[in-house]
Amino acid sequence: MMMASPGPPGLRCPSARHVAEERRLRDLLSDRLSRDLLRLLNEEIHTDAVLHVGQTRFKVHKAVLWARAQNFYMSIRRRDAGDAFTVQNVEPSEMQAFLKLVYSSPWSVKKREDHILQMVEDQPKSNAEHNHDVCSNVESLTPSSGDNDVSEEFAAQRIETEENHNHDDFSGSETPSYLGKDLLSLFKQSFASDVTIQVEETHFDVHRAILCARSSYFAAMLSGCWAETSQDLIKIEGVKPAEMTVILYSIYGGVMDLPKNIDVG
Repeated sequence: MMMASPGPPGLRCPSARHVAEERRLRDLLSDRLSRDLLRLLNEEIHTDAVLHVGQTRFKVHKAVLWARAQNFYMSIRRRDAGDAFTVQNVEPSEMQAFLKLVYSSPWSVKKREDHILQMVEDQPKSNAEHNHDVCSNVESLTPSSGDNDVSEEFAAQRIETEENHNHDDFSGSETPSYLGKDLLSLFKQSFASDVTIQVEETHFDVHRAILCARSSYFAAMLSGCWAETSQDLIKIEGVKPAEMTVILYSIYGGVMDLPKNIDVG
């Protein structure tokens, strides 16, 4: 019988109990994140867009659609300008089920998104339109020249965010689910943000809806009768930029990993 090597001196392997507790914590964080985001949809908290599906209206959030179903968002954005989008060839019940997955599923929604897009794109066409689409349909989900306003807005916000935020200390942080991963990416890219938090000289472009759904502190600040409720810039004293980044990583991604140089208090 061969004995396992004890490994390098000073290296301790996590116990089975530690691994189980860590998995349990990740599951709890994932479940909480899903429930909070689903509440955004069900209670229509700070929505900024409307999907018209037949006679049914769904109030949604551009940022969440972008984070979780970017191709679907680009497809409807390509058809309609403004904040109201008409979605054809889809039943309201199908859209309701899709949005529930987008907002709450801990897994990737790519397959369901592709299914919905196939129905949306499957519209009767004349022969001329059909011949043209044979060449163009392959690229129909890629931002085109007509989407420059969307892609340029996104690129500008991403560059500004990368300049203002230093995420080096958080590069190894893990999210408890695909939902957390997508929302954390949204925070880093700041697409469709509608409020800015200033901590010292650092600015964080964030989303009212997500802050309110995930934090009772921000919900009271941004949804009540406080001065910050109607402001686009909120200054927070008493914390450092790195500490605020930890808070926002937790809010958006459910991340609990703390860099060594961060004061937990």
